[in-house]
Amino acid sequence: MTIALNDVGLGHMTKLRWNNPDHWVWSERQAHEALVDEETFNQVQALLAVPGRAQDSRKPRRTPRPYIFRGLLFCGVCERRMQGSWNNGKPHYRCVFPSQYAQANKLDHPRSVMSGKS
Repeated sequence: MTIALNDVGLGHMTKLRWNNPDHWVWSERQAHEALVDEETFNQVQALLAVPGRAQDSRKPRRTPRPYIFRGLLFCGVCERRMQGSWNNGKPHYRCVFPSQYAQANKLDHPRSVMSGKS
């Protein structure tokens, strides 16, 4: 039997999603030596479950250039967030999806999508 991983009609998705812990499959017997002990694993899971943890500990990006539409513009083709780019003394916004993913997966997306709004 062949599995068509790119056939979205069969329900396959190329988007990474984490399984909820209640859907995890645990082996009846140990298959190999644990990388971390169970107590450490449970402590880390508790730390990761704290709401707002990632936002509070992440430092804001520092740039000398003002991008007033940072985080607000999305590509009209793939709907991904556009990133700031400084060209000819002005801020521009671009979608870099093709160079990161689309071309490798043969998706129809222009090589560059730019917005000159500032």
